[in-house]
Amino acid sequence: MINPESVPDLPGVPVLDVDGDIIGSVERVYVHENTGAPLWVSIHRGFDGAPNAFAPLDGARFDDQPGSALHVGLPRAAVEDAPMITSVDTLTTDDVHALRAYYSNAPAVTTTAPPQAVPDLNTAGVVRSEEQLRVSTVPVPKERIRFEKVIVTEEKTMTVTLRREELRIIREPIEAGTDMAVPDGQLSAADLDILLHEERIITTTEVVPVERVRVRVTQVTEDLPVTDTVRKERVDLSTTAS
Repeated sequence: MINPESVPDLPGVPVLDVDGDIIGSVERVYVHENTGAPLWVSIHRGFDGAPNAFAPLDGARFDDQPGSALHVGLPRAAVEDAPMITSVDTLTTDDVHALRAYYSNAPAVTTTAPPQAVPDLNTAGVVRSEEQLRVSTVPVPKERIRFEKVIVTEEKTMTVTLRREELRIIREPIEAGTDMAVPDGQLSAADLDILLHEERIITTTEVVPVERVRVRVTQVTEDLPVTDTVRKERVDLSTTAS
């Protein structure tokens, strides 16, 4: 019986007949559309131009070990004389009926069993089993991160240089003999208005791009210890006086 889990490992595996002679290699395995059970195998016979042979997997055997072969339990001649099937991707209902009709009259499906050793009546043994810890991982959601842009305010202090006008009196003596007339020849008081200016600070703000921010998800690994309880069988010998 072929385990359905072994089907992906069969293509390319050698196919042996009931006598252990090679028929060819596995080309394709056809399974039941509902149960997935392997039903038929197409066999590439190793030389160009030859059509694939088809054999049932009811009595087939596959050890699923490195270097294993598929034992179909049929004579090579019976497999090579099976009806020629032209379809490749799938077997039609007519194909299955033709193959079943042929193999129902073919030699019975048999499997060669290794010779059984003569039991030694002076020895006895049992198989001891134990549980082994198998650890696997599965990704699960951990947390949701939301990327949000908000506006924050802060105070900025800057030093600004300001200018202003000041009134400065510059006195220059007039030398004697300078011809400068005094109005009416009399002293007089007078007011003089002068407008002085200064710079004042006016603040404005301007929005400018300052930084580009990206978010990247990376994977990190860490080693975590895993502890669990496993059971195992223990073989004890007890004797009873007769």
